[in-house]
Amino acid sequence: MKAILLMAVIVCSVFACFGNPVTGTFNFQSAWNEVDKFYSDRLPKSMVAKVDSIYAAAVQENKVDQQVKALVYQLVAMQQVEEFSAQKAITKVQAQLATASFPASAIMHSMLAQLYWSYYQNNRGRFAQRSETINFQRDDIGTWDLKTISKETIREYQLSLQQPVELQKLLLDDYSAILYQVGIEERNLRPTLYDFLAHQAIDFFQNDESGLTLPPEEFSITDGKFFQNAAGFATMNISSPDSLSLKYQAALLYQGLIRFHLQDADPSALVEVNLERLEFMYRNCNLPKPEQYYETALRNEQEAYRDHPVYALISFKLVLLYASLGDKYNPEVSEDYRWHYKYAMELCAQAHKAYPQSFGGQSCYGWSQAKGAPTVNLTVEQYVLPDAPVKALLDAKVMTNVRLSIYRIPYPSPLKWYYDEEYEWERDNHKKLYKLLEQDPLWSKSFTVTNEGDYRNHT
Repeated sequence: MKAILLMAVIVCSVFACFGNPVTGTFNFQSAWNEVDKFYSDRLPKSMVAKVDSIYAAAVQENKVDQQVKALVYQLVAMQQVEEFSAQKAITKVQAQLATASFPASAIMHSMLAQLYWSYYQNNRGRFAQRSETINFQRDDIGTWDLKTISKETIREYQLSLQQPVELQKLLLDDYSAILYQVGIEERNLRPTLYDFLAHQAIDFFQNDESGLTLPPEEFSITDGKFFQNAAGFATMNISSPDSLSLKYQAALLYQGLIRFHLQDADPSALVEVNLERLEFMYRNCNLPKPEQYYETALRNEQEAYRDHPVYALISFKLVLLYASLGDKYNPEVSEDYRWHYKYAMELCAQAHKAYPQSFGGQSCYGWSQAKGAPTVNLTVEQYVLPDAPVKALLDAKVMTNVRLSIYRIPYPSPLKWYYDEEYEWERDNHKKLYKLLEQDPLWSKSFTVTNEGDYRNHT
């Protein structure tokens, strides 16, 4: 449900040489058509030259979306003709940032943060073997250690959100050139540039790997107030002994997003970010039985938005909670969680019936179809002695009767069977299988299987 910025294709770059200043109105569509033609003809150098002219025109005409799109294309195109493209991509963005104005600078800071972390992810082995470097070159990421690259990534994400009020005034729809085609519903959930950049930062702050080199985090979720409703959370005092804690930074960003959307006429964006906030608190909670706090919070959200389509999305989050708890069921230990799959199925039915065309309603329907589908599993011994009984274990879900039949596979010889155990059943649309089923089985018997309505396999 996230709008995806073209900068997600982070890869590489090199210094570009801009042409002469552009006068008059630049035809961006025509220029991009030429870029596409160069790309399809595999002419990267011609493509780079054209993209450079687009960037220069975008800067002169203050077309931020075109400027950022051109920058991304420069990074991608240079990858095809330059070595050490990842480092040159970073150098390229750093150079453009030096002269970029808001809001292009905010987007570029976020791009630079992604480039830093992408460089680390592609060179994990090298960083793992490197101790902390003291006399590193700030303008050469190749000399950095993991602690430095982590701190610089955090810094760039923070810089991207340095002017939140101004970013909140910029509608994402006005930057269509740097977005892939997404539906209206998705755009409603990320309506502004602030929403987009904040979520880019949150994705990083929530990543456990992001804080590997930082001191142990002292920020902990040990108060049930972190699960209160959106209005209460928006005014909550959130503090941490460690201000650099990534989880603390994520919590503050969630709070900022919720405050921003609290008075929206359409609650869709508010509910969606609030659901993400509640899930984040649940995943990182240090309270005993955090699932109880999370379930209560989701139930309260359900009641608050029962008359709006977002009710179905809230219900789906509750379905996923019940499903994860249901996975913990162990019949050898206790009956705890046994019926949670059933609770989830009932929720799916209610949500889909109430709002069948909503994203949440469709998600509930898809999950219930998968969980409620009849299944049969048959486990047999791999090798059986001649004239000896064949031991088998049969279990089924959402079924009361199963008929088991045995057919002889017409292998031409025992040697053929030994080397070709699969017998190519799926070849030619299962024609071999259908033909075999037309014959009388060697043996056949029906078995009664228990179906207790818990959506679990029974033998």
